[in-house]
Amino acid sequence: MKRIITICAAILMTASVFAQAPEKMSYQAVVRNSSGNLVSNTSIGMKISILQGSSSGSAVFTETHIPTTNANGLVSLEIGGGILVNGNFSNINWANGPYFIKTETDPSGGTNYSISGTNQLVSVPYAFHAETASSVSGLSLSLNDLSDVNSSGATSNQVLSFNGTNWAPATVSDSSLWTQTGSNIYYNAGKVGLGTTTPTYKLDVVHNPTSNTDNRAINITSTGYTDPAIHSAGLVNSLVGNGSYSNIGIHSEVSGTSDHGNWAGYFNIPSGSGENLVGVESTVQDGATTRNYAFVGHTYGTTGVHNGAGMFFAEGVSSNNNYGVYGYASNGGGGTSYAVYGDGLSADYAGYFDGNVTVTGVFSNPSDRKLKKNISDVSTVIPNLMKLDVKSYEYDSESYKLGLPKGKQFGFIAQDMELVYPELVNLQKQIKPTKEGSEEKAELIEYKAINYIGLIPILTKAFQEQTIKIDELEKKNAKLEERLNKLEKLIK
Repeated sequence: MKRIITICAAILMTASVFAQAPEKMSYQAVVRNSSGNLVSNTSIGMKISILQGSSSGSAVFTETHIPTTNANGLVSLEIGGGILVNGNFSNINWANGPYFIKTETDPSGGTNYSISGTNQLVSVPYAFHAETASSVSGLSLSLNDLSDVNSSGATSNQVLSFNGTNWAPATVSDSSLWTQTGSNIYYNAGKVGLGTTTPTYKLDVVHNPTSNTDNRAINITSTGYTDPAIHSAGLVNSLVGNGSYSNIGIHSEVSGTSDHGNWAGYFNIPSGSGENLVGVESTVQDGATTRNYAFVGHTYGTTGVHNGAGMFFAEGVSSNNNYGVYGYASNGGGGTSYAVYGDGLSADYAGYFDGNVTVTGVFSNPSDRKLKKNISDVSTVIPNLMKLDVKSYEYDSESYKLGLPKGKQFGFIAQDMELVYPELVNLQKQIKPTKEGSEEKAELIEYKAINYIGLIPILTKAFQEQTIKIDELEKKNAKLEERLNKLEKLIK
């Protein structure tokens, strides 16, 4: 069974000398169930009657309401503004009292009124009779002037509640699941949902934006600390593993359609100053038995023009150095360190550079005997080399937007080389990645390239053949010189 606690049956109203008396009266009550818990956010049915003479007197006015309680179980309505059943609120002669207010309530929102209560209207409603005293001036009243109201000791956010004898200040409990400790609140019992009534996770946020200013489910704004020795963080996420398959500090998933793509993570530094501005920094401490990776990217694409586990752009304006990718590795544990490692076993290229490449160290190709099979000697190569024409040329950088060398170049034409040594010619394919938000259309460019490093052994073979010929000629020349010397002696 539910019960209703009346908070304020009416509010004192006054009328000016020339104004008509008000035709409505404010009414508030708190609804609780049999366990004392609030009936919150629920539509209820109410029937209000004004009785004349006694608590069982005749009803001079009756109306119905279907109000909704708020989160604190509070219901508010205006008597005189409901659905009229009988009488006329404005025609009540408040001087012919006493009058009583009878409330009947159906907690389910219908007309099966299972809760009822009657209270005498003492001082408050007689504000409606102020019209007969319109000539009175200088009248000032307070709540304590009412015989059944005691407001002493009231504090902020309290309301007037009828305790059976008079109206006194009271605090309305909201039966909140949150517990307050000082300036902190906490909730440990279940899950919290924002935008959803059925949260799946400890904190579940469901957001459906309705405008371009309402497009963030969670927004965190933090002002950095002023101590230069202290790190300031807008968001810190800590995860302590406990034996699961994998431990993920932040897991981001994005699906759906977009004009400019989906981003599982976006990091931007619009402005700033200081020694370093870092968009993303990842640190992994030693401890793994197999791999320690600061960053791992996976892309599984089948329909996209570009599929990249990582895309980096460096567009410096005033800085001295700009690095799209900077690789640094130190070896302190005796193993092998790689500043940049590209695995091309299942790819066309382990690395593709659209522009100049400089190596200050040693550039090595695998050449161990154990890595090779079908080893055989190469026959004479000079006749084939004589078929190749060395050309001078310039690259057409205007027609093909590649990072081609500039100025006069020397080399071979791939199509000519292909006729002599097709093993040294390969087909290259390039689709240059476009920047985010760029309207530039990606275009596939195919061209033939020469393995100039593979030409070195052939040139070495040609040098050996030339050396053999030179040795033979030198021997033949020596014999001719010997014969010539003998002939000269005979002539003398």
